[in-house]
Amino acid sequence: TGKALHLILALASLCLVGGFLLRLPRIRTLPALGLALILCANPVVLCQTWTFYVDGILASILTAYLAVLGLYWLQPGKTPGRLAAMLAALLAGVKFTGLAFAAIPAAALVLLLLANRPRRPAGHLAAWAAAGLAWGVLAAGFNPYVTNWVRSGHPLFPMAGEGAVYYTLFAPKDRPANFREANRLERLALS
Repeated sequence: TGKALHLILALASLCLVGGFLLRLPRIRTLPALGLALILCANPVVLCQTWTFYVDGILASILTAYLAVLGLYWLQPGKTPGRLAAMLAALLAGVKFTGLAFAAIPAAALVLLLLANRPRRPAGHLAAWAAAGLAWGVLAAGFNPYVTNWVRSGHPLFPMAGEGAVYYTLFAPKDRPANFREANRLERLALS
């Protein structure tokens, strides 16, 4: 039952991406659903569906989040704003990198909205995204974010801050043997 979360989130992202694509002008139903299936059944999600790893979960939530931001672009309102806030909170709770995955696209959309539309929708989206991230870090993500800050002086410990050990202790062990001695470009080429 624990692995069902992968399937539930993949299905939710499929519905949100499909809803976004169907609202685009001049796109038909079948191609929209086919593209939504391709986007939501991406290799990360498929490879990790039957595992307890969280990267597939992160990919499904991020796909749904980007679809909701697209819906907000098409028609700013409370519903996509609330969904964006909830998905931002989920992204922050899945992995430390989820914070960046939530903040960067929302900030980009806020800038696009400021450049192309009245300021009000941009301000509302910024508030929704900030509220979602605040909830994801301070309430739902109290442990690890606040706990790490209190104990170690940095909310992203052990990845950052004084005494960070992730890149020296854990990351080398997580790499495949042929990646351990390779530099970044060699690892990219091998990938």
